[in-house]
Amino acid sequence: MKIKWKIGVMFGILFCILAILLWKIVRGNPILLVSAELGLLTLLIAFYVALHRIFKPLDLISTGLSALNDQDFTSQLRTTGTKEADKLVEVYNKMILNIREERRFQEEQNLFLKNLIEALPVGLIVLDFEDKIQKLNPRAGEILSLNEEDIGTSLLELPLGKELSSQVEKMPQTYLLGGARYIRTYVDRFKRRGFYQKFIIVEEASQEIIRMERASYGKVIRMMAHEVKNSVGAVNSILETLKKGNEQHPEYLQIVIDRNKRLNSFIDNFAKVVRLEKAAKEPVLLNEMVQHIFHLYPNHGIHLTLPLEEIWIQANREQLEQVLINVVLNAKEAKSTEIHLELTPSTLLIKDNGEGVPKELETSLFTPFFTTKPTGQGVGLTMVREILHHHGFDFGLETKDGWTTFWIQYSSQILKA
Repeated sequence: MKIKWKIGVMFGILFCILAILLWKIVRGNPILLVSAELGLLTLLIAFYVALHRIFKPLDLISTGLSALNDQDFTSQLRTTGTKEADKLVEVYNKMILNIREERRFQEEQNLFLKNLIEALPVGLIVLDFEDKIQKLNPRAGEILSLNEEDIGTSLLELPLGKELSSQVEKMPQTYLLGGARYIRTYVDRFKRRGFYQKFIIVEEASQEIIRMERASYGKVIRMMAHEVKNSVGAVNSILETLKKGNEQHPEYLQIVIDRNKRLNSFIDNFAKVVRLEKAAKEPVLLNEMVQHIFHLYPNHGIHLTLPLEEIWIQANREQLEQVLINVVLNAKEAKSTEIHLELTPSTLLIKDNGEGVPKELETSLFTPFFTTKPTGQGVGLTMVREILHHHGFDFGLETKDGWTTFWIQYSSQILKA
């Protein structure tokens, strides 16, 4: 029972007792009885008015608390004409107005931050207190191949999860992802409701790093090519002249000439990577191109899988064929008995059951001029990397369960019908 009703009941009982006493005292005198009843009624009305004025502010407070409890910040209290209560109404209405304006400002800020985070060109992952994904923006999903279903996943289950969990805060790090992509990460914390939460910023660094690498080795190769080709050309010219006038041991001079030509060819292979330019793109029917590569190697244990629908992409056919031929030749040289060419609506897979690539070498495979072959130059895969990056394709290589898979993801260049 509310205190207002308790006081009302208590005073009601007192008035009843008082009425009974007055009735016993003046019951023999009708005039005094009527006067006493009128006086008692007046006192009762005065008490009711006073009680109402006293408890009016409390009623207003109760109404306001109910509105606040219901998160209703649109309703305001009306003035009552009572000075004390109206002051309370004025303070409450100002408070509600300030709260409403603050909530609207916070909602606008939250919406702005949400739109800003979703539009960021870098990935953002927010972790909870157990290092599980709490939020991630679309760019983070693209870079790490995540989606909304991965919310709640532990950081350790992500690509490079162990590295990210131990990364020093506020110290940017660059990692090689999938053997062909570079990503740069930044880890830090923010305070929320008195507790610190970790967030990770992820951005693609492939183009930047590859551009720096290309500028570095390109300058060296161009200088080497210039010096070697000039020297080899002059030496071969002199040797050819000596060969005509020396009939005793012409085979020795021929050996030197052949070695010079091989050296010249060796330098040319490196120079091709540097001279590789962004070739003009045109619509290419992948189904037909992959089938063409398949027919280049009959009786080599190659299996072809094509989708029913035609897949058109924007690319340079000549360069893509160069990529596929290089990868297929690598698969053949890996002593494989089976090679599978598999085309899907978004990915081209080249699988072989050869010797495979050791796990510790997968991250180095697309490093410029890296090779696992005793007599290799590392030019082939370097050129593959350059061509696919020029096209904007994602790619990688992995060995699992006895099969090595080289994949090219080209969904960004698909031409819609």
